[in-house]
Amino acid sequence: MHRLVVLKAIARGVRDGRLTAGDCRLLLCVGLVQAFALAGVACAPVPAVRKTLARFRRLAIALSGAAPEPRVIWAIDASARYAHSTCLARALAAELLLPLVDRPLTVIVGVTSAGVGQLKSHAWIERDGCVLIGGAASRREYLPLIAWTGRTA
Repeated sequence: MHRLVVLKAIARGVRDGRLTAGDCRLLLCVGLVQAFALAGVACAPVPAVRKTLARFRRLAIALSGAAPEPRVIWAIDASARYAHSTCLARALAAELLLPLVDRPLTVIVGVTSAGVGQLKSHAWIERDGCVLIGGAASRREYLPLIAWTGRTA
């Protein structure tokens, strides 16, 4: 049922002229990468998932149409409204699909107290201290626990 909702939303966007064929291709690629990231973190440590996803970077970039950074960010944010994904899957997708630039990306996982004896976690992407994916308030609301800077080989 969920996939049908996503496809209907994309079809409405195309029909209404809000989405191009390139947008559709990017949204589908983002969804696939997030699905692979979700499956990966369910059965392997995050560093291993990052390394595995990196092996498919060229293919993912080719499938996504080598979209510019603002468009990749838009697609990941848009997919968050429809996809059963997690912040970690979105961060790993962003790390894979964002264009290479001379300034590295950082994947950060942070925690905050969700009550007595409970922790709440969140993942986001930064470049030069600016949050690109995961919400601008991430740094204020979560204490960074682990960060991976730079892409895996």
